[in-house]
Amino acid sequence: MQYKNKYKICLTLGVILTVLILFLSLFIGSDGLNFNTNKTILSYRLIRIILSLIAGSSLAISGASLQGIFKNYLADPHLLGISGGAALGACISIAFFSEEFFLLPSIGALIGGFIAFVIIFSFLTKNNNLITNTLLVGILINSLAASLISMLKIILPAQKSQNLLFWLVGQINIVEPEYFILIILIWLMGIYILIKFRGELEVLSFGKDEATLLGINSSLVIKMVVLANCLLIANVVAFCGMIGFVGLVIPHFIRLFKCYDLRLLLPLAFVFGGLCLLIFDSLSRLSFYFFSTEIPVGSLCSLFLSPLFFWLLLRLSNETKSYN
Repeated sequence: MQYKNKYKICLTLGVILTVLILFLSLFIGSDGLNFNTNKTILSYRLIRIILSLIAGSSLAISGASLQGIFKNYLADPHLLGISGGAALGACISIAFFSEEFFLLPSIGALIGGFIAFVIIFSFLTKNNNLITNTLLVGILINSLAASLISMLKIILPAQKSQNLLFWLVGQINIVEPEYFILIILIWLMGIYILIKFRGELEVLSFGKDEATLLGINSSLVIKMVVLANCLLIANVVAFCGMIGFVGLVIPHFIRLFKCYDLRLLLPLAFVFGGLCLLIFDSLSRLSFYFFSTEIPVGSLCSLFLSPLFFWLLLRLSNETKSYN
């Protein structure tokens, strides 16, 4: 009962903070905080705010679910290789097909993420050691994608290389209406799968044998969770590039409140992940007021969240030592 009360308080607090910061974020732009902004600009900012909430919630809930499956708090949403495949697809689009910078990269990222998913899923269906093989294949895909992206940056003209670098850093931008609807649909599908299987995930986090004894089809749960992560990660990379540390830090932050149960952790990660990226997107827009240029969201996340993650790791290490 105490855990449920704490969960309700944290969830309510997260929703209230999200609504308040969302309202303030509508009026943050290159001119600072301005409550006299016209409706056209507000509508564009609202779309960008929604995209930041989608990206943040996707990365955080993905990180929490993967940490449960791998029983490793260092598991990351980009671990499966989907982000690498999606990034490579987008980079190829930018390099060879797209002069309109924000049009084809989304399609390329979705195709690259889907190809990576097909490779991973083929290994899932042919091998018994699902978790280990998924991890190894993900590392291989990410390494191959990183190598090819590095080659592209070297052989392409300076302007194209600059475009690749800007996109890879991670930046939330306005998308076309048809892409916006597609992004929301993919996001809803991925979130639905993870929320639906959160109970099975909690049992599976204790081990496959325990899950089997309780009548849970571990293979099916792992495949469905991998599918959901593929949808969410490829979707995020498609419209905002590579954004790190959100999927690592947010689940750890929630665990500070002694909330380890994945049935509670996943919804909280969903809310606080969206809140986290909403804050950094607001700071990104506000940075134009001070520096006459917009600092990418991905850079801000790395700058502020990496020291926080280091502190969280030290705290986790100290707790483990005191427990032993």
